[in-house]
Amino acid sequence: MEGNREAPEGALFGIFLDWTSAEGRPDFHYRHENFSAPDVLLKAAEQGSFAAKAAIPAVFEYYNRDIPYDVEQNLVGHLYDAVASGSTLSRDALGRREPGAVVAALNQFEANGGYGTFYKCPLVESRLHSIVRNGNLSDLQAHLDEQKNADIECLTVDGESPLFLACARGAWPMVTELLDRGADATGYFTDKKITCLHWLFAFDPPLDDVYNPQRHDMVIKRFVKAGADINAKASGPIPCLHYPFQLPAGTPLHWAVVTHSHAAVKALVLNEADAGIRDGSDPYQYDERVRFLGEFRRLEEDVYSFSECGTQGLLPMDYAALDYQPGLLKELWSIGRDLVNSADEEGFTVLHRLSASPVRRTFFGKPFSFLPFLGSPGGHKERLKQIVLDVKEIGGSIDQLTTPNWHLAQKTQLISQPTFYIDEYTPLMLAALSGRIAVVQALLEAGADPNATSPTGMTALHCISGYADAATVVCRSLLEAGATLVTCGSEKLAPLLRAAQRRNLDVANMMLSNGADLEEVDRQPRSHWHGCSALFFLAHRAGASMPLSDSYDKAVAEFVDKWLLDPRSCDRAKRARILTRHNAYHGTLMHHFVRNAMPSTVAVLIRGGADVNAVGISSGSWSSVTNKTPLDLLMLGKESEDALRKPRRQFQTGKEGDYFRTMENAVIAVLKEAGGKRFVELVEGSELEDVSNYRYR
Repeated sequence: MEGNREAPEGALFGIFLDWTSAEGRPDFHYRHENFSAPDVLLKAAEQGSFAAKAAIPAVFEYYNRDIPYDVEQNLVGHLYDAVASGSTLSRDALGRREPGAVVAALNQFEANGGYGTFYKCPLVESRLHSIVRNGNLSDLQAHLDEQKNADIECLTVDGESPLFLACARGAWPMVTELLDRGADATGYFTDKKITCLHWLFAFDPPLDDVYNPQRHDMVIKRFVKAGADINAKASGPIPCLHYPFQLPAGTPLHWAVVTHSHAAVKALVLNEADAGIRDGSDPYQYDERVRFLGEFRRLEEDVYSFSECGTQGLLPMDYAALDYQPGLLKELWSIGRDLVNSADEEGFTVLHRLSASPVRRTFFGKPFSFLPFLGSPGGHKERLKQIVLDVKEIGGSIDQLTTPNWHLAQKTQLISQPTFYIDEYTPLMLAALSGRIAVVQALLEAGADPNATSPTGMTALHCISGYADAATVVCRSLLEAGATLVTCGSEKLAPLLRAAQRRNLDVANMMLSNGADLEEVDRQPRSHWHGCSALFFLAHRAGASMPLSDSYDKAVAEFVDKWLLDPRSCDRAKRARILTRHNAYHGTLMHHFVRNAMPSTVAVLIRGGADVNAVGISSGSWSSVTNKTPLDLLMLGKESEDALRKPRRQFQTGKEGDYFRTMENAVIAVLKEAGGKRFVELVEGSELEDVSNYRYR
């Protein structure tokens, strides 16, 4: 199976896959402004990519584009080529347009060698293997009759038996002939330990009758009677030319689910296949909600993680949920209702899977989003709703918490305990954190509790997504569903502080309009931000939108004016407390906004009564604000820059550095105009905290 190392995707189709990977970002607007991804797909199809041809109907439906007239005229031909090269998802699309073409295409696929051609060894094979790959039943019978002593169990260099190749081809007449002549049905083939029954989906639909559901049941019964293990596990994934671009380690049931073979799944269920077997894969390798990502293979690849204690992997029903297939889930639950709340080592259940990132990877590591391969976004939403309702109907726990395993999975990789991402999550919390709007709404409509709480006091409102647009919609949905902003006793940052930490002004505005307290502070013990209000987080520019313009500064200034200076929002006493509150590392609000070079906000704070000459005080430890006024923070830095002939902030060079220095000069002008002074020293023998004992230079 490892013989063919070339990735199945061609150059243009690979570009298309790369572009779809942006669909995993909920606030990514590229596809709404530029429809180049479908155009690249068509170019790939024109150049002969079978995977591209298979994806045309679903991709154009997903991007809400009409298929060009000339392409539509030849679409049956494209879909025929796709089915004849092994695409399972193209069969329905082809059948809707020309039902008889499905049978013809499948016959062509079988005649070409079926899935066995994916791994065809370039070396010369035995005559028997050649017949099983590309010949017919008469050729096989004649050869075996002529060669009475032929080794019917001989293997290719890739470890494939004739029976195995016949199954991968979906050639049932050859399969029965080999079994009748004593072929071993119990074997494990190739270095991945695949069995003949793993190829059950290759018989879907039957070649003689598209709608005959009996073929799969007949295949299973014949193999099981011959001693085959219906629950045998492959030891690793293998490449696949078409979506999903790899077949996982796991059982025949896993393979039937990922190829969306309803008939094969139904037959396996009827024959009591075990739906509770996990495939041993690592679904959290790229999931920052579960682990810290810090490993690299090559610079051009995504950062990832690995588990030191191993992983249980995914159930067949997990794969059905990941692909939004409620019909497959219903089939599986007929033999596995007790598995609806089954959790892996991280505590993830079927419902937790729904908020997994849409970005997946081919066998060869290329990232892509699965969403365009499954049709319209509206269809996705409907299937998600159905899955959630079905889970609830059969007794699924809609608010079940996960059980973080980072202390074992990454015990030698982490030097400190995680404080933000790694926690216990309900499905709703995970969906909110991931910015999966459709999943959040489906869960809420099914009755998920927006105020369900983790042992550390976290609720769904704490899970502010880094995707700004999605976070705003999710927050609105949660508040409309009755989510509360009260956080008494929580060890976590209040939801308002989470929003400010994300620099999401829309969410912060929404929370304050619904009763959040602007005076709420960070109460986490040993926190660098201990005692800081939401406004401190907003002053921290890292990650702010449009960092090379003053738009963020102006937006924050408007926010401060509305919620701090307006007497209808904040009374005079509260305003004074917020303006004078001091943090040992950051000083007052004035210090913090000055240091982050935000002149518009500094001007608003001064207008609100902030002390332009407030003195920074440290609680016994070194701090850059100790004994400094806001003006000192900038002027001392500029003097140091002049003296050393290098930027004070060495990471700010070029355009960014020029912008920051311009903003600093603007802040200095605002401070001086308001009476800002420089440098303070403590009168000898006075207490550090007594500001009256300082004198200005």
